[in-house]
Amino acid sequence: MSSSRRQNPNYKNLADDDDVGVIELAISSDDIAPQKLMFDITGMTCSNCVTTIENCIKVLDFVNSVTVCLLTEKMTVFVKEGTPYPDSAKTITDEIDDIGFEASEIATPTQSSVTTNQIQLLIQGMTCTSCVQTIQNHLQTIPGIQSVSINLLTETATLTINPTQAHTRDIISQIEEIGFTATLPSPTHTTSAQSQSHSPWRSFFLCACFGAPVTIINMVLPLLIGESFFTAMPLFNGISLVLLIIFVCSTLVQCLFGSRFIKGAWVAVKHKNSNMDVLVAM
Repeated sequence: MSSSRRQNPNYKNLADDDDVGVIELAISSDDIAPQKLMFDITGMTCSNCVTTIENCIKVLDFVNSVTVCLLTEKMTVFVKEGTPYPDSAKTITDEIDDIGFEASEIATPTQSSVTTNQIQLLIQGMTCTSCVQTIQNHLQTIPGIQSVSINLLTETATLTINPTQAHTRDIISQIEEIGFTATLPSPTHTTSAQSQSHSPWRSFFLCACFGAPVTIINMVLPLLIGESFFTAMPLFNGISLVLLIIFVCSTLVQCLFGSRFIKGAWVAVKHKNSNMDVLVAM
């Protein structure tokens, strides 16, 4: 037994001078999987496909974490240190093939070169520096986020993260929990931002269409016709047509066009914060 092991190049004797040799399996560094494995995934059509793949891979005993991006059709898997390679990559591709998708490995840098990643997010809903400070303070409490830089003018956030601890999807969820909207920038995000700059004006004109009648009825017509104008054209139980028009127009402005302020104020108060949404809603 001892002589056969000495002839096997995959074994080495660590105690040649001792009476009882200590035998250890010598594994080449080329047989150790890098900490980060990347794969191309084909066949995904929706977020359910992403969830199915992630649930299938993260149960493997040598997997630390897995992230699947539907937009780029890529999957990033972080494996435990000392995982055999290429057996681990083959196991992952076989598992994905078994559930109806196709996976192929992408060559990645070695574990020593995997340090930090820098990501950029588009954040909507910020109105002042208080919003910026609220987001920064919240993100800095998340493990794996090393630095946060937010530009209020361009509505962008640049984060330096440890990919083994922090994931983009989780960061987006954390931002949305405190009342803001976060998305990954698309290749045409500049054009998109320019088109979104017209949305406040669109909302303004729509609000004016419903708000102008209320202003005219409340402030102009009473001066011309008199206070009896409000009780004219009764409908039921003292409710006149004029009061009904005021109620409908005011409700539309408050609930439809002002809903984002109410929602933002509720989320801020729930997290014991205060921002411009709270002021507007009040």
